Amino acid sequence: MAAKKIALIITKLELGGAQKSVLYTAKHLDKFFEPFLLTGPGGYFDEYAKKHLKNLIFIKDLERKINLIKDTKAFFELTKNLLKIKPDIVHTNSSKAGILGRKAAFFYRLINYKRRKQIKIIHTVHGFAFYEGQNKLVHNFYIWLERMLAKITDEIIFVSVMDLGSALKHKIAPPAKCRLI
Repeated sequence: MAAKKIALIITKLELGGAQKSVLYTAKHLDKFFEPFLLTGPGGYFDEYAKKHLKNLIFIKDLERKINLIKDTKAFFELTKNLLKIKPDIVHTNSSKAGILGRKAAFFYRLINYKRRKQIKIIHTVHGFAFYEGQNKLVHNFYIWLERMLAKITDEIIFVSVMDLGSALKHKIAPPAKCRLI
């Protein structure tokens, strides 16, 4: 049986728990999976990733800051790479990568629909882009965006009870899609 390809997408390999978790996953998946890590350049762990991962792809325009031109380019670059990799699973981590990566994965899923290839989209929440005290318009936009993306996501993993509670409070996803680890 061929190894299932998994595309792990994170905004940047900065110093943080999400990044350590993604690197650990990419490095330690067993022989049943072939991991590909897609990330923006310029992170703290870039050199480590280059040294320890076989399938590392830097997405030039993927960055934390909102920039419509770069975000559009990053979306197309992610989509192009997913079409090349042909993953069975797309697993996004962090807000920006979660937004652009899930949209790219959905587009990739649509293209493969006629081929009957089942593609799973998983997202791990390491905090949301919305927060209390934020401009109401921006706050509500991020909640709406998370709701829309949850519709195309097969599983949503939460690493904190607080984020799971926030997702349920704002009706981002049905409880059946939510997993707490």
